[in-house]
Amino acid sequence: MPEIRAEALDACVIALYRASREQGADAFQGHALERLGEVVPFDYAVWSRAALEDGTVSLYSAFELRMPEGAVAAQAAMAERDVLGAMAFANLGRTVNASHAASLADDPVVVDELLRRFDLGHFLTTCLVDPFTSLVSSITLMRREAAPAFTEDERAAKERITPHLVEAYTAARLLRLLEWRGGDAPYPYAVALCNGEGLLEFVSQEFAALMRREWPDWRGPRLPASLKLSAKGSVRRVLSAITLTAAPTAGAVAVRVRGRLPVDDLSAREAEVARLSALGRSNKEIGQDLLLSPFTVRNHLDAVYRKLGVSKRSELGTLLPELEDLASERAD
Repeated sequence: MPEIRAEALDACVIALYRASREQGADAFQGHALERLGEVVPFDYAVWSRAALEDGTVSLYSAFELRMPEGAVAAQAAMAERDVLGAMAFANLGRTVNASHAASLADDPVVVDELLRRFDLGHFLTTCLVDPFTSLVSSITLMRREAAPAFTEDERAAKERITPHLVEAYTAARLLRLLEWRGGDAPYPYAVALCNGEGLLEFVSQEFAALMRREWPDWRGPRLPASLKLSAKGSVRRVLSAITLTAAPTAGAVAVRVRGRLPVDDLSAREAEVARLSALGRSNKEIGQDLLLSPFTVRNHLDAVYRKLGVSKRSELGTLLPELEDLASERAD
């Protein structure tokens, strides 16, 4: 096999990050693996995502590229015999190069019922674990039995590129969540994607740090059970250190978190009165919009001034972005 030049690796990495912006998140894995195949040719690939909880790995997604029908299911049925996976997990961040004739032939069941049956001959496997969330990513490239074994040069190339594959895929998924949070938000959010039971799949870089403001010992891969999220409806929680909003999206739950702010102490009615006041409405006009008396509007504004630490109506104008975002957040 020809030597893989550094320029080819760099071009592949740049293409991955460009694709994370341009490709839809659902199409990214296939596109990225095909691009990797231009550097390290392969016949089949599996890209799996899992969670590590109490020392146990629980698989929750597996993307297949050109895999023989039934091969992934057969492999899952033999999970306890997965020598290659165990090798990769024992060498996190390192790419394991194996051929079944040399490494796996001591298990005749695996050889006969999986490798020979589906013509799986040579493997490059890399396993990565996110230290903040315990999310596990595993990417395996495969060649047929009659194909040349992977070289050390190819092994090293895949080892170098795999972290970029994972990071670019995370970026592709998070871009959609960042659009949901609102690109012009007046204060920073961290975002994540999880299932209805709070099992995380993707998180932005700041997410873990914000969560630990509220739960110092939190490590993932699940959100704290006390949040009680749902894949069927929106949830908003104002806690002692953070404010969290969650909403269902495409069978999952999108979560956004930010540090707690003074506006979080406003009731829904106070926030709406403050927002309208910041827009320049008079007490009479606000009362007409909200079906309140001017006296009640004034009482709400007095409470708003006290909670936000302002003393007059004109100061609310500087807080309008926060009040607008709060109204949107509560409407989610």
